[in-house]
Amino acid sequence: MPADAQRIGVDYSKLTGVRDAVGIGGINRSCTERVLIAFTDPGKSLYVYQIEMVIPTAAPELFRLPSLLGRDILNRWSMSYNLSRNRLSIRVVTADYTLAAPH
Repeated sequence: MPADAQRIGVDYSKLTGVRDAVGIGGINRSCTERVLIAFTDPGKSLYVYQIEMVIPTAAPELFRLPSLLGRDILNRWSMSYNLSRNRLSIRVVTADYTLAAPH
């Protein structure tokens, strides 16, 4: 979302793949880019996913909305939530690349 894009310094002038996207904020002009997203299981593995990310333009009404992790990654995990322990556990089922985590 725009607030996160601004925080990490996304240069919108370098983005390609312009399209309209429909989301919880309505229809918005967006860009799509092939990206790598990585997650680490500290001391174990680095899991890398190659996805097409939708990056909405900086419309003022979108700055209040959070960025969400998409089903293109969530569908590749197994998740368990224990309310009494206030704990969400995630196990990676598949990733595009798995590397040994640096020590």
